[in-house]
Amino acid sequence: MPDSHPPALDKLLSDLRSPQAAVKKRAILEILRSQAHQALFALKEVALQDDDVEIRYFASKALNFLKAGQPPPAAHASAPPAAGDLTLESAANVLRTGDVEARIRCLQQIVQGKNPRFLSLILEVSIEEADPMVRSVLPLAIGILGDRTHVDFIIHRFLKDPNARVRANAIEALERMGSEEAHPYIIGFLQDKDNRVRANAALALNKLGKVNLIRTLDAMLRDPKVWMRDSATYALSVIKIPEVVPLLARAMDDPYEGIRIKAKRGLQGLAAKAIPGARDVLERFPDVKDEESLEDFLRLGEAELSAEPVAAAPVAAPPVAAPPAPAAAAAPPPPSAEPAAPAMAVALGRLGCVDATETLIGLMEETDSRVRANAIEGLGHLKHDRAYQAIIRSMKDGNQRVVANALWALKDYPHIDIYPHLEAMSMHRKEEFRRSAIWLISRLKTYSAVRLLERRIQDTSEDIRKRSTTLLKQLRDEGNSVAKSICQKARIR
Repeated sequence: MPDSHPPALDKLLSDLRSPQAAVKKRAILEILRSQAHQALFALKEVALQDDDVEIRYFASKALNFLKAGQPPPAAHASAPPAAGDLTLESAANVLRTGDVEARIRCLQQIVQGKNPRFLSLILEVSIEEADPMVRSVLPLAIGILGDRTHVDFIIHRFLKDPNARVRANAIEALERMGSEEAHPYIIGFLQDKDNRVRANAALALNKLGKVNLIRTLDAMLRDPKVWMRDSATYALSVIKIPEVVPLLARAMDDPYEGIRIKAKRGLQGLAAKAIPGARDVLERFPDVKDEESLEDFLRLGEAELSAEPVAAAPVAAPPVAAPPAPAAAAAPPPPSAEPAAPAMAVALGRLGCVDATETLIGLMEETDSRVRANAIEGLGHLKHDRAYQAIIRSMKDGNQRVVANALWALKDYPHIDIYPHLEAMSMHRKEEFRRSAIWLISRLKTYSAVRLLERRIQDTSEDIRKRSTTLLKQLRDEGNSVAKSICQKARIR
């Protein structure tokens, strides 16, 4: 009896090829919900070959969850010969004439056997192989079966491959071979467009010195893209040096549960080695779970899908005269009719136009608080010291919207801890400042931010109490463990 198909499987498979990222992401989530194992191969293709790094990240995560629940293969399923039965002739036949899945399984069996007599065959196949899924396994096989004499082959055959998985695995193979001559080639991949390639490059370059490694991972950890932070946290979790403790501490404060779990595992490994500070960080974050659930990932996917795209108009903190309703605390307010020049300057900031720096700094002297707030947002996108120094000065501004935008812009600046300032803002004598603090907490969603709501649900202002309670419920329903803990303690239903 054939396997039952989930509803509209053909439609889901078609959607995986859609040019629209949101459609593909929705299809990935629906395949996962339906446990549609028939889509496993199509999902694997997306994970390996999609042009969008974020789509590859989501497909890879979904693939892991789907494989974990995959039923065992049918007894009649075709497979290459068992590892012990492989001969050069049978392996060559599979690698040259078998389908993609069979070729991959054959390579995996060769690697498991660790028999160098297959190396010459793998080198020959590497020159001919056109499929990127198969090609991604080849450098790892050469790295295990070969030696340093094969470094040049990996560099020139795989390191500049158009497929990101092939590049990442080539770097991993070079690291395994311990080849110092490969380091100059790997350095450039710290700037690769793919997150896994960058993470593998950082791991391989650990031998070059800790400073460059830490700087690279620090920058990745501050990126707004969840897949970027995930790769950085993975790399940090396997680098057992004291310098990673502060970075893993920041990852423990990440809005996404999966990243917090990775960071926790890394810190547990460091604590087991008695690395100073690791156990202290773990004790500061007692609510981080041990395992990421399917619900956590689906919740992340839904949040990414429902997130509003960045508009051309500036996003700002809520104005005093028209604060956002509590139910919409996490959403940016609609753009107001603001002067064209500041809006243009903010757009230049978003595009990373350094030439806009002086224009934006000049706008911070304007009397209109909306203009100053927009200028800060633009400077925040530029991410260089002169811009940050100007933003720091604005933290003493008398307008709550300006201060909120400044704190948001400074959240990724390594020399400023925004949380003491956010805490002071949340307890400000003026209600509009406390209201803006709640708005900022709704955007940050970190452990250090959300814990501030515990006091705000007892605020003297009924409006602040309602906003804080509404936000806690919203965050709890999104899976935020800190919000869940506060709701339980305060008996918020």
